[in-house]
Amino acid sequence: MMDRRKKLVSLVALLTISAMLVACGDSSAETVDVQENAVAKASAAKTVESAPQKEADKEEVAEEEDSKAADTEAKTEDADAEEAATEEELASKNMLAVKAPGYTGLTNLRTQNNDDGTYYYEDMTEDGLTVITNMCYVNSQRDGQDMDAYAENLVCAQVNSDAVITGSAQDEELSAKLTYPVYKIDYESGENEDTKQAVGVVILTDNFTYYYGYECPIDFFEDNQEFYEEELKNIALIELGDVSGGDFATAYLEKIMEYDKEKTADSYALIYANGSGIPYLAAVNSEGPLDEDGNAHLFTIANGKINEVMSVSSGYDGNHIYVSAGSNAVVQTSGMSGTEIFDLYEFNGKELEGTKELQAVCDLEDDSYKYYDGAVELTEEEYAEAFEESISKNNPYTGIDCDGLNIVNISIKDGYTDFETVKTEKYVSFDDMKKQLLDMGADAEK
Repeated sequence: MMDRRKKLVSLVALLTISAMLVACGDSSAETVDVQENAVAKASAAKTVESAPQKEADKEEVAEEEDSKAADTEAKTEDADAEEAATEEELASKNMLAVKAPGYTGLTNLRTQNNDDGTYYYEDMTEDGLTVITNMCYVNSQRDGQDMDAYAENLVCAQVNSDAVITGSAQDEELSAKLTYPVYKIDYESGENEDTKQAVGVVILTDNFTYYYGYECPIDFFEDNQEFYEEELKNIALIELGDVSGGDFATAYLEKIMEYDKEKTADSYALIYANGSGIPYLAAVNSEGPLDEDGNAHLFTIANGKINEVMSVSSGYDGNHIYVSAGSNAVVQTSGMSGTEIFDLYEFNGKELEGTKELQAVCDLEDDSYKYYDGAVELTEEEYAEAFEESISKNNPYTGIDCDGLNIVNISIKDGYTDFETVKTEKYVSFDDMKKQLLDMGADAEK
């Protein structure tokens, strides 16, 4: 009986313990459910709370992108506007010049160069009879005005205010050659013994008008008319490069400041040649030191940049630079022990092109000369003729020498080379050249 009771008690105890364990298990499960639900609710709340922030971030990013796009568009518009302004500025500057035939012994009567590249030159021939005019003028043709009428008016207004037009017609041959309308104009001016007669051509481009012509006393015109008309057939338009006016002045200013700082040069000059609105820049060291980089330098503007076209140690071994006033010719001389070498170059608006090399080679043993045109040997007479046709015809020249700008006529006289000095002009100092370039529109800030 006792055993059955004990077993019953044990069974009841066991059931009680099992019930307690089940109860504990349910409680634990309920607690976990509560914790998981709390985390889910917190996460959901966080998600709900972060949605407005994400929208705000998206709006901020969009605003930044819109701002960047606006900045890019503004920069593009500024660049386009700057490019258009540059194109308009270039269009307003003359970039051409009339390339004229070369003459010897010209006397300059008038030289005018303007910042927009326009120019006016008058030169008198050696015999004092013919005046040659080479000019460039900004177009002023009125709407509806005939080209021939405009050409006539230009001559009367800009070339000779006393001109009476005696002939006017389009020159078909020159128009085709130059690819612009060209009008041949004849006129007379003055009266009695002062009456002049002239012939010239007017060239009309998109933005500028050019005139090139000859005028002489009426009593001599008939004798020279054929010569004038043949010369007019040979004129051409050459490009001046990609800069003019204040642009070339700025480039030259930078160069002289560099040379002054490095003590390379202390004397400067601007040399105008062949009616070009852009001069050469000459820079020399007045002390004339022997320098492998040269003590005399000649610069021009080519492809929009300053370009050193030639440099020599002037005075050593016959080295000199000569710039023709009436053509595009530049001559470099050299040689020693009696030998003379003349290298002739033609400036094409961008660079110098070698066209001829004349040599008079001295044989010291028998004191005689041999003459050459390049590698071809010439007689003395042939050499003199070649010299006249290639070198002397471009007189006068400006010599880029350390002691000054020597204006010379180069020729052969009595079998010897003669450098006849017409006059000597002075260089200017760095300060004076700087002021001159600034007055011409150079940008001192560059």
